[in-house]
Amino acid sequence: MMKKYKLYKNTIQLSFDDKKHIYSEGGKPVDGVTGILRVIAKPALIQWSANQAVEYIERAWSSLDDEVQMKQMFNEAKYAHRKTADTAATIGTLVHEWIERHIQGVKQLEPKNKQIKQCVEAYLEWEKMLKPEYLDTERIVYSRKNRFAGRFDVLLKMDGSTYITDIKTSTGIYPDYWLQLAGYRIAYQEEVCKRVDGLMIIRIGKDGKLEYRVQNNEEEALRLAFTNALHLHRALKRLQTL
Repeated sequence: MMKKYKLYKNTIQLSFDDKKHIYSEGGKPVDGVTGILRVIAKPALIQWSANQAVEYIERAWSSLDDEVQMKQMFNEAKYAHRKTADTAATIGTLVHEWIERHIQGVKQLEPKNKQIKQCVEAYLEWEKMLKPEYLDTERIVYSRKNRFAGRFDVLLKMDGSTYITDIKTSTGIYPDYWLQLAGYRIAYQEEVCKRVDGLMIIRIGKDGKLEYRVQNNEEEALRLAFTNALHLHRALKRLQTL
């Protein structure tokens, strides 16, 4: 499904192919923030994938009867991380959707899934304690100057400061998350011509534990890091066509 967004006071129409997850403007493709940051190595993710394969083999080993089953086990172990990732992604998506609708003021039933319920309850408790003021949610942003786009979760105000915020359901807060938010801030500030005071990550673990961090002092360093990733991403794309 192709969605269209009017930006820069209706002077630009950004299109987004929801199925292919591709942005375009003026009939030409536009880089997405998350796609740009795939150039950054994620050693923790590599180790996690290896751990999933080992854990799968440990679980299946005792039930093996012959060589055929052993071969099948090793083949399935290669992709054990995908099954875990798919389940985690589904939970993460449903948590995001529940919180998004909550921020928008939509009344909802309490989640039935235990992990989703824990995540939602953790977020509501955090909200009750810190009382953020929601300014925008699921905001599409586009840098006309650098031709990249993305969508951030929440723009909120807390303790007098405004934060572009992403909600994560990962096992940790990783450095590339800050670059992701830095890209959103570059595009947002370019369009609205208003300063954003900082960046915030709210991480809700599948165990229902919540932590949040803010970054107020590294705007130039994060801007430079993101734009360097953008240049590397585009250089690699060009080299693939040679």
